[in-house]
Amino acid sequence: MGVKALDVYVYLTGEELSKTLADALVLMTDKVSDMTPDDQQKILHIRKINDLISNGNAEEAGQYFDQLPKDLQKEKLFQLIHLRISAKLGDSAYLAALNDYKADFPHDPNLGLIMLDAYIMKKDYPAALSSINHLDSALNTDPFLDFYRAITYKLMGDPAQSRTYLERVHRNMPRFGKGTVELLANFVNAGHPDSAAMLIRQSQADSNITADQLEAIENAYPTIKKYLK
Repeated sequence: MGVKALDVYVYLTGEELSKTLADALVLMTDKVSDMTPDDQQKILHIRKINDLISNGNAEEAGQYFDQLPKDLQKEKLFQLIHLRISAKLGDSAYLAALNDYKADFPHDPNLGLIMLDAYIMKKDYPAALSSINHLDSALNTDPFLDFYRAITYKLMGDPAQSRTYLERVHRNMPRFGKGTVELLANFVNAGHPDSAAMLIRQSQADSNITADQLEAIENAYPTIKKYLK
């Protein structure tokens, strides 16, 4: 199953990749002399915030953001930056930023995914699943979203339903490591170490697992070992 250029979609901005790249080039190009003074100032702000976050100064980044002009703070790009900052400042700050984004961009086609964190934090799992399904409809189905469904059902305490979606993820994206590990753990916890071992043998056949990874898995799930001999 290949990825077509027309199918490429950027979750974080809820826009087509071409438009996202075009906007990024306007803001991030090194040809500062070709930019308007406003865009030049935006780049300075973005670089300053990125530097602060990269150096582990999320609180200072948040203080810097709060000092920006209010109209700039309300722009979608800077609201997304605010989410990035807030995610490093704790659950309450992140939840507040998520709710602000929802209030400012209620019709954002990507709102479902952005709010997914909020619903999970509130343990509103039906709303989380509804958001995933809404996004899936907007994208005309995306197999990766089955991973989000699987994790949501895991949090709901429904390992059987979670396994259904993890198996779909593995079938459609066999080299997606996180999905494979989740499915492996699900099999073991359900009392099916033989099925978990089959996943490992398949990964070995596909050269999709290293010796160190295998050792780590065997240490984490010792019941698998005898099925790998």
